[in-house]
Amino acid sequence: MNKNSYSSGIHRSASQPLIVSKDCWMIGYRNPSSLLQCNTYLRIFSGPRQGIGFCVDPGSQFDAAVVESNLNALTGDEGPEYITVNHQDPDVTGNLPALCRANPAATVLLTEDTWRLVQHLSVQPGKLQFPPPLSSRRQILPHGIAWQPVPTPFCHFRGAMAWYDLESRTLFSGDL
Repeated sequence: MNKNSYSSGIHRSASQPLIVSKDCWMIGYRNPSSLLQCNTYLRIFSGPRQGIGFCVDPGSQFDAAVVESNLNALTGDEGPEYITVNHQDPDVTGNLPALCRANPAATVLLTEDTWRLVQHLSVQPGKLQFPPPLSSRRQILPHGIAWQPVPTPFCHFRGAMAWYDLESRTLFSGDL
């Protein structure tokens, strides 16, 4: 499936990626009968960083098949190079172990407070990267990607961290 075939102006099934903005999709399952919606996103960079992908909050195991299908449709076999985790809850981290197994070189971006709990899921990321505690300085990642951690301590969890994509001017806030 071509990633450019999605349009925010057309109806889609609950399992197709929803384009949020240029090069950014909501890739989780939107279940109209659920009391809790999971918000998994994929940001793919273009230009000289063509194909570099971020999976934001990998989502619930209930949504695993849809998230995996949407990731494959948008990234092919390459998968995301980065995975961000806002906090430790299972609706955010349930798919993280499987996503790390499928993408063994991926870097997981999360706070140390979040990692203290997430590691108990037997997550084995290729790399871990922690932002400086309570710092909102931008981080320059490989390939010149600038992301800014936005600490949200005690806004749902002591170590919660939102992520601001400076290029697209999008805040990935975690739970809505």
